[in-house]
Amino acid sequence: MTKRQQEATETAQVTECAHFWRIESPNGPMSIGVCAKCGAVQEFANSMPGTGWDRGTPEAKRAAAQRARSA
Repeated sequence: MTKRQQEATETAQVTECAHFWRIESPNGPMSIGVCAKCGAVQEFANSMPGTGWDRGTPEAKRAAAQRARSA
């Protein structure tokens, strides 16, 4: 096998990994994840705008804000 063929094979193996991410605990807007299989590193958002804790009707948000002001 030539060096070029070996490099192509290694690249194909890396791109075909079915990642198993181990993501650090949330501490800020982003967390670092490392693939347990191939060691790839990627950043992950800890929250997405418009989802999770932000959801709710505008009326519910106004009521919650009013309760917070009167407390």
